[in-house]
Amino acid sequence: MRRNALVKLAEQPLLFIDCQTTGATPQSAQILELGWLLPEVGAGQLDQSQLLIKSRLIRLPADQALPNRIQKITGITDELMQAASSAADVLSELLRDLSAGQKPVKFAVAHYAQFEQAFVRQLFVDHLPEQNLPFTFICTCQIAKRLYPDLPSRAIRALGGYFGLSLMEMKRSSCHVEATYFIWQRLLADLGAIGIYEDEQLLEWLSQPLPKVSAKDKKNPYAIPMERLKRLDLPAKPGIYRMLNSDGNILYVGKATSLKSRVNSYFRGRKGKDSKTKELISQIFDIAVDVVDTPLEAALLETDLIKQHDPPYNRALRHRGRLLNFYSHDFV
Repeated sequence: MRRNALVKLAEQPLLFIDCQTTGATPQSAQILELGWLLPEVGAGQLDQSQLLIKSRLIRLPADQALPNRIQKITGITDELMQAASSAADVLSELLRDLSAGQKPVKFAVAHYAQFEQAFVRQLFVDHLPEQNLPFTFICTCQIAKRLYPDLPSRAIRALGGYFGLSLMEMKRSSCHVEATYFIWQRLLADLGAIGIYEDEQLLEWLSQPLPKVSAKDKKNPYAIPMERLKRLDLPAKPGIYRMLNSDGNILYVGKATSLKSRVNSYFRGRKGKDSKTKELISQIFDIAVDVVDTPLEAALLETDLIKQHDPPYNRALRHRGRLLNFYSHDFV
């Protein structure tokens, strides 16, 4: 390719986009919400107040109801859906925004872009079958997998938290678009550090297979933002621990018979950890502890702190979603 066909990534007009849906594939699910951002080229990194993010709810087909589990996952309720627009109108608005810029938008940036691409492509098939997607998708997750192989998780909340964003709740499209934009700014800097500055360089790099993790690397500890000595210096006594993000907000509260042993168990090895645990430890910048006399006292204090702070990763004891039911002896 000729040199003048290359465009620097920082100078490329981009669409940041996210979908909230009723399921995993467009063959069996519908788009509930579409969010997007078209930042001005050359404006530098914008702060939160400068981001003009659009978010539109999309009306479901008349014969489909909004599943309860999707309402819990997305925070989109039947009441909110009363103000939803038709899919055709939302697509028309997106295309008007794309055409308003001085330069055509060649790339859309999304986290887990394969997911967004499938639903956005189906949106075009359903409402503009004569028009192909006018942009190519770039996946921030795939970039992160190559740049940060030792990070426990490259989920959007994990990656954003690792970069210092405070992402306590991420249900709606606007939150995901905002996080993707800030993640992209950090990725640009780290891509430049390995000599990738232009669009075709990035596409070529992403087309290569992911590097394999060696057996030796699998035994190495994960890369996390918290200093290692903070957890190694914890006392071997009963207590409760609070895992904190970059802003000092509580991500998780736990109890321990031995604070030193329990906290360090999160960070030893790579096997046996579920996706939520990996997402959590990717965001931990600090640990705060309270030493108590007995494990029972720790258990009681843990419950009180979870009720008080409602941390996002204490799913079992959080206020939201808990119901109190009464039954007679005959269960009627």
